[in-house]
Amino acid sequence: MHEIEAAFWLDRTLRDTDSERVTRNTKAQRTVTAPYRDRIRRIKDGEVLPGITAILRAGHTPGHTNWLIQSNGERLLMWGDIVHLAAVQVPRPESGAGGSTSIPRWRRRRGLRLSNGWPRERVMVWRRASLGYPGFGTLERAGQGYVFKPGG
Repeated sequence: MHEIEAAFWLDRTLRDTDSERVTRNTKAQRTVTAPYRDRIRRIKDGEVLPGITAILRAGHTPGHTNWLIQSNGERLLMWGDIVHLAAVQVPRPESGAGGSTSIPRWRRRRGLRLSNGWPRERVMVWRRASLGYPGFGTLERAGQGYVFKPGG
């Protein structure tokens, strides 16, 4: 777990200024991680295991992390909750969606950093819940945004 994510959900003191959603989710995170909290490995950006790289993409949550898996010259980016509504957000990466801890910051931080140049490099992306079947594919530049091409 990225150290920034762990600090936000598990370590900090809840404040009266926290939204109801943040308070509820913080309590839930602490409950579900309690049995194994002492075994959570807190990581920074960079290679965390051979071929597995953590990339901080704060915005959806403070420590939201993408995972880049590389093997034999192939790469797969697990981008998590950067995209909720692919039909809207892939062609218009500056757009946001519900569920974030800070929508304005998410929009500002994501912007066209959605893929960080990965369409040029033909990196496979994966997010089953928001991309539909088969849940992985590549991005290609299209105007101010991208087009998602399913499959390999």
